[in-house]
Amino acid sequence: MNAISRALAKRDRQRMEVRREAGAESGTDWATTLLFSCLHDKYGFGRNRFAAMNDMWEHLDELHQEGFIYDWRDELCEHGFDRFLNERIAERMQKMITGRTRDLKLMAKTRDMIAGVAIVIFWTLYTKYKWRDKRLKDLQNYYKDKVYVLTHNEVPIWEFMKCLHIECGIDYPALAAYEKQFGPVNIYRGNRGER
Repeated sequence: MNAISRALAKRDRQRMEVRREAGAESGTDWATTLLFSCLHDKYGFGRNRFAAMNDMWEHLDELHQEGFIYDWRDELCEHGFDRFLNERIAERMQKMITGRTRDLKLMAKTRDMIAGVAIVIFWTLYTKYKWRDKRLKDLQNYYKDKVYVLTHNEVPIWEFMKCLHIECGIDYPALAAYEKQFGPVNIYRGNRGER
């Protein structure tokens, strides 16, 4: 019996780890999608800039020492970034992604990924595009508004993803899986001229 119990416990641990990784990946996708949507809608960022930003992040963990994200966050805070607002946003989005789970590690991992993605994107804008106080604050407030729309079920994340996929060529495996299961996401409501 002990062998069976151990095997079942091992399987449960593996499932839990897969669930935690899925939560972290979802958090990454959701935060990136909303921030890219903000940049696209308000600042005219498109396919080329998003591709350049993704290339910059390709080897992020390998290039920097552990804890670099906190250093970046602290420097961004000196130039208008509100870390507490970022954490509140991450918490709201995490609740949508994980639902009513009691798994504290899943909640923390998802929340950390959402907050971390925002820091990396803001840091990129700060260093590569030389954004400072006014633009960083403005973008963070616009991001907060998009999160409000998402968390109050006014617009599902799939519509944001579909818009970026069509207009900027960003591929989302999660969107493809969703559309395969539930049918295509129609962001134009049947008439491309009306939204």
